[in-house]
Amino acid sequence: MGSSLSILIVATDQEEVFHIIRELKSYGFSPLYQIISNKEEWKIRIFEEDWDAVLVSYHWNKEGDELELLKDIQTHGLDIPFIILAAPEDNAKALALMHVGAADIIDKKSLFRLTQVLERERRELIFRREKEITQTYLESSLQEIQFQKFALDQANIVSITDANGIITYVNQKLTKISGYTEEELIGSSHRILKSQERSKDDWKSVWENISQGKVWNGEIKNTKKDGNFFHLETTIVPFKGNDGSIFKYVAISIDITDRKLAENQLTHDAFYDNLTELPNRALFLARIEQRIFEYNANSNGYPVIISINIDNFRRINHSIGSEAGDDVLRIFAERIDKFSGTNATTTRLTADSFAVLVVDFLSVEDVNDFAHKLKERLKEILPGVPAETPA
Repeated sequence: MGSSLSILIVATDQEEVFHIIRELKSYGFSPLYQIISNKEEWKIRIFEEDWDAVLVSYHWNKEGDELELLKDIQTHGLDIPFIILAAPEDNAKALALMHVGAADIIDKKSLFRLTQVLERERRELIFRREKEITQTYLESSLQEIQFQKFALDQANIVSITDANGIITYVNQKLTKISGYTEEELIGSSHRILKSQERSKDDWKSVWENISQGKVWNGEIKNTKKDGNFFHLETTIVPFKGNDGSIFKYVAISIDITDRKLAENQLTHDAFYDNLTELPNRALFLARIEQRIFEYNANSNGYPVIISINIDNFRRINHSIGSEAGDDVLRIFAERIDKFSGTNATTTRLTADSFAVLVVDFLSVEDVNDFAHKLKERLKEILPGVPAETPA
């Protein structure tokens, strides 16, 4: 008997639904599912079961109501992972749904990662529900704190600080993920983890909330001892003594590093060329619009686009191989990008052509001079390419 899974599938393509169910069964799941294809069914089915997940096919209907469905779940306070199934060409648009609460985006053509994401979301859903129960115990009964601490230690990353923010306890999960020993952490503050992405004002606001006895929840990007990063979803619970003053804070966290890396990779894939790591056409066009707007507002330097094509590029591939051809493209990309400077944007337009957007020219002569120098720079012999091969 496979692992049971209760899912609500929002789709109109029966072939797509069959593909989803077949994928789940092939990985040992026994899915209990309902299929809906209109808003009226959604209003009924969403409340019928305690769903493990909602799978929504992007563009499931002509109106494109994915955001409306997500907002409906949030408005009713339903804790159900909302997973988008989108074609690669829709990832950039579908990504906006993740910014407002969707759990993940899956390639609908291959369903790669679907089962892993469902397993992850089910674990996190179970954790959230267990955490709510745990926090209730922690807040309502100080006498049971040792029991709660033991339960937390088994499944979560836990640290305890005194009223001044000095660490008095850490569990093994925190020492393992951070790389610091228990002796290095206890007696220090959480500043030792060199949290990223939050300003001093952000942390001041967090401190003001928890020092008033309010529970705080949020994501934190910390730094390991070796310099690498890890991401935590953290809840900080303040504890008051009989006199009403805070005497300790318990931080309960889960590791969401894999999820954050997946989100970052998805964003990178949507806007950057995989071979050269340059901005792709979509991002390049967005930068052009931005530069034109800035020029119209400030009139500081003409925005100019220069196109570069590698002559006889096929000869390179045919004579020394496609891997060497890829190396040539990377070298050209690096040269153009480095020569153009940090204020410019370089993109790979097609297989063997590039374009660069430069914004600080003051005259046509400056443009011609820049283009001539760039051409001379690109004429320099490439490593591993015969001198007679034109470029």
